[in-house]
Amino acid sequence: MVGSRLDTADVTICVSTESSLPSILSLAADSGVHAPSTRREGLSSAPAVRCSLPSGEGDPPLPMRGKGAKHARLCAGPWASALAGMPLMPLTGAKRAQAGLSDVPLSSSDIGAIRRERAACALVSILPWAAAGFVLGDSAETVATRPVADTAARLVRALASYGVSSTEAAYSALGRLMSRVMLHHPGATAIEGSHVSDFLAAEQPSATTLTALTWLRDHCGLAIPARGPVCRPYRCRPPIAPRSNESLSIGAVVSLEYLTAHHPSEWVRGQAAGWSLIARLALRLEQAQSCVINAFVQHTCGGESFTIAVGSVRRDKHPNPAKRRPRPIWGVVDGLDRAECIRESLHAMLTGVEASQYLLRDTNSPDGDPTRATAWVSAPLKGNPRIDASLQALLRLPPASFSPEEASQIHGHAAKRFLLNVAEASAAFTPVEACEVGRFSMSTSQSSDLEPVAAMLQAHSLRASVLPDVYAGKAKVARVFDLLVKAHLALRSARRALAADPALLSTGDASWGSAGPFASERPAQPPLTLTHSA
Repeated sequence: MVGSRLDTADVTICVSTESSLPSILSLAADSGVHAPSTRREGLSSAPAVRCSLPSGEGDPPLPMRGKGAKHARLCAGPWASALAGMPLMPLTGAKRAQAGLSDVPLSSSDIGAIRRERAACALVSILPWAAAGFVLGDSAETVATRPVADTAARLVRALASYGVSSTEAAYSALGRLMSRVMLHHPGATAIEGSHVSDFLAAEQPSATTLTALTWLRDHCGLAIPARGPVCRPYRCRPPIAPRSNESLSIGAVVSLEYLTAHHPSEWVRGQAAGWSLIARLALRLEQAQSCVINAFVQHTCGGESFTIAVGSVRRDKHPNPAKRRPRPIWGVVDGLDRAECIRESLHAMLTGVEASQYLLRDTNSPDGDPTRATAWVSAPLKGNPRIDASLQALLRLPPASFSPEEASQIHGHAAKRFLLNVAEASAAFTPVEACEVGRFSMSTSQSSDLEPVAAMLQAHSLRASVLPDVYAGKAKVARVFDLLVKAHLALRSARRALAADPALLSTGDASWGSAGPFASERPAQPPLTLTHSA
């Protein structure tokens, strides 16, 4: 072999002028030798397909109204008949009660399945013809000979297996892209790289839009340059705006507990108990409305007995939906002023709907405000407007008595942050212990040997008092319970500070800062060290 060599301090490059082996690029197509795949593991290795645009000939096959109509009016593809099979969302709140469905059980999983199917129908309605072969793995001949309605239904079933956020973002991004190309490039027959570049320059896209374009390439096979030079200038994410009121304050949680024990309305007591438990378990709303309480167990720590709510979420959060697994949840459920109030009101709210797997039950209130309710509805509280109306109405009641402006700053995610802020504000916790309280990555709740079994995911066991076998006798579970008790004791100390100085009662972040109820305890109180006792 004859070659030349270029040597530098860091690099040695060999250039061969002759070789006995042919280049992969020079091999015949049927040689059986292929370049290594650059596709991410788990994605289809099929080649991308041309993202053709509708010809605009003829009328849309269906009346375009409701979900999916926004882009289907202009960009309806060959599979627009998918909109005809789109299921309706189930009635909720007052409408469900008026239809006589108050006692008909409706679970979060039922609602989730319908939402996924609706999002898939909308996306399928604007997909190009060639995407069917990529998604279904069929040849062009198979797709051409099959009835259109059959192919559309198959596409919906396939794409409904993905999360709602993915398919809805993909529908929005593809619809906006196609609409712009058809408006500004009337003669175009397919989306080209320059079209995508113009679209991104005009929109200054969010990270969600860029991710959606990548998702369309990976899961629908559309030949959109979602990676590389076209998208690279827009990959820098802007700084996240501060959220000054992202957590419930100590005063808000104390007020919710008071309502569970003293308010005359059972619907206020029940939803206040649900929000109180969500805060104690550090749950996201999605988890809270798709979880099961397995038992209320007694845990002795430092010579005192505490009630621990032990449950299971059906799917924990993970960027890859395929890796979302059931996970344990746990938290001290004792009230700060009256031990049994949260548990009693929660039991009253969930009795009769144990199999529906949620912590916040809906009412017949027209907007979600429990003070306007007169009956329970056997369905989970769903939809951001109703969820916000519930929590904000409770915070406007005494003793918290938030103003409408203050309450409007509090949303459902505020409950998730509460216990984490307790761990951060209290001197009793190290960062590792705070991770355990929040059940983050590498925490005990993520252990594979603690994954809830199928029987634990079926229905609430509100009367059970025995720790499930999968957790029983395990020292690491007892250590987590000790940490939860430590958080409860920190809360109890802060509650005493509030009772001594009501001025510490705050609606915002001040309850966690240097002027908050934890601050008065910090100089004199060393970190708590608790030893588990059997």
